[in-house]
Amino acid sequence: MPSDFLHPGGIVAMSRQAVKRLLQKQDGRLALLYLSLLSNGDDKAITFQSETEREEAYKALASIGLWESNKKPEAKPEKIDVPPPEYTQSDILHALEEEPSFTLIVGQIEQMLGKKLSTADLHHLLFIFDYLSLPAEVIMLLTTFCIERTVRQNGEGRRPTLAQIKKEALYWSRQGVETLEQAELQLKKAEMSKEWERQVLTCIGVRNRPPVAEERKFINAWADMGFNGEVISLAYERTIMQLQNMNWKYMHGILKRWHKEGLMTKADIEAKESSKFRGNDVSFQETPKKRGVTDVTNDFDRLDKLLEKKKGE
Repeated sequence: MPSDFLHPGGIVAMSRQAVKRLLQKQDGRLALLYLSLLSNGDDKAITFQSETEREEAYKALASIGLWESNKKPEAKPEKIDVPPPEYTQSDILHALEEEPSFTLIVGQIEQMLGKKLSTADLHHLLFIFDYLSLPAEVIMLLTTFCIERTVRQNGEGRRPTLAQIKKEALYWSRQGVETLEQAELQLKKAEMSKEWERQVLTCIGVRNRPPVAEERKFINAWADMGFNGEVISLAYERTIMQLQNMNWKYMHGILKRWHKEGLMTKADIEAKESSKFRGNDVSFQETPKKRGVTDVTNDFDRLDKLLEKKKGE
């Protein structure tokens, strides 16, 4: 047995009962959290996707008697906002001469971007390396992500600028990305977000282009509300029926109302509206005029034509 195991604090004692309870839960993250608390007294060694996930893990520990249910986990210390330094030419030269990892990053990124980095580029890269303190492997992953996104949006052969890479690095940093594991998780989130954007645009007949910034705000809001593509399509149909054209704000208003009323599926919405059509909710009736079967059929015929026209555009 290595002698290090015998050093003070080198052995962590764990009761057989605690082991049994953790094994019964079959939750690896829970076991890691307990081991971290047992050995270090904190959970700094564990990466959580969000503060909510962290709190849920502690609640799960409490449910099996391995954490006091009335005891809250200590909040992780917030990073102190320190203004970035004004990097000079001397700072860049010093980093190139004294920081082998920075020199290596410069060479790799020049290969990836297919160009020699300018002084302005090196300023941006030093900001990412020194001020944001992102590890080399994270910077490489970040750059690869930015390149793939630029190619997807602007065509093969196009490359992002260092200013654009720096902007994305700032976003990752604000999301708490500090390790390769966290960076890979960030990429998974980005891929899921991209797939949702494609799904929404397909629902409203938009293809072969990414959403613009204003559209992305609405799309992200609908994801946060928890809607699926089927409901998005229904809201789009209602928007076209009312306005004879696509209007993001109007469609957002429809979805906000459904969300407020707790109508999260197409079945929920149609059931609620069916009861209103039967006269249980007078406010839903558009006009006091009696509508016949022919009027309703004509409405749907017009809607079908409008939807086909929009998808054709």
